[in-house]
Amino acid sequence: MPSGEPVDASHPSLSPPRRGPRTSAPARRMKPDEGGLTREAATERDQIDALLLTRVADGDREAFAQLYDRFSAPLYGAAIQILHDAAEAQDVVQDAFLSLWEKAATFESSRGSAFSWAVTLVRNRAIDRVRMRRRRSELLADSVRGLGASASGLGQIFGRGSQPTIPADEED
Repeated sequence: MPSGEPVDASHPSLSPPRRGPRTSAPARRMKPDEGGLTREAATERDQIDALLLTRVADGDREAFAQLYDRFSAPLYGAAIQILHDAAEAQDVVQDAFLSLWEKAATFESSRGSAFSWAVTLVRNRAIDRVRMRRRRSELLADSVRGLGASASGLGQIFGRGSQPTIPADEED
């Protein structure tokens, strides 16, 4: 497919299966993560995603926009499940898309799908945010405890609280 030409995401094999009476042999049961697609449709979707990522590696902005349209909602959903904070989830997804743009050339389809790679980027960044948030809380708690001890000492020095006493050997 030439660079710049949009990928047809409305292809029938990429849409969910029809509901209603079956007239042919039943399709194989799909894993929940395949969104109800047949194996062939899921494979085709993965191939389109890999092609888009290849075009992104070549600097194709249109391919990046299409990849964003395909991935942004589920990636945001994954981030929000981990972070429970909309603003942080948006930041994580933005960071992940920036990485996709910068590192698209390192993608190896033999190691997994483009979507799996994107989810891994979001998941790792979201977990890093949770750890950073926890560490900040611990540091803040330690600082407050330290300030509490320092404040009582400072209060004595500046005449607040109990009056400091001068040792007997230092008096005139």
